[in-house]
Amino acid sequence: LPAEVASAVANFERGLGDIEERVRRLQRAPWAELCGGLPPLESARLHLMVAYTINTLFYMYLKTQGIPSANHPVLAELERIKGYIRKVRAASQEAEANQRQASLNASAAKRFIVHALGGPSGSDASAGAGGGAPGGGEGGGDAAAPGGESGGGGSDG
Repeated sequence: LPAEVASAVANFERGLGDIEERVRRLQRAPWAELCGGLPPLESARLHLMVAYTINTLFYMYLKTQGIPSANHPVLAELERIKGYIRKVRAASQEAEANQRQASLNASAAKRFIVHALGGPSGSDASAGAGGGAPGGGEGGGDAAAPGGESGGGGSDG
């Protein structure tokens, strides 16, 4: 064999050995244990990954045996799995967007509540009142916060 072909075959053999070891590890653990603590989308990803891997290995087996695979049902199965992978990816992205939106809604709700209750307390109150009041809060900060001088209004000199 030419050196480059022998090198490719050796690389393939090493890769196949790595795959066999990973498959053995998957076979040793009960499937319920592998998927038990996963959220639904992660569980779906794991199922799809295993299905895609098995079908890809079978397709590679067909190729190595010289069996024509152009019209073989394994190709349709691979396409079906790819479709589900796209659906899971879209659902995952939608879930992430919903989670981001929920956190934005929570922070907006917190701001509404803080403003409805009269603003933040302590040193944040004088900074918040001074920032929005005309004149920089020179006189308004002390009048708006009775007993709130621990934050440092700056007029005690």
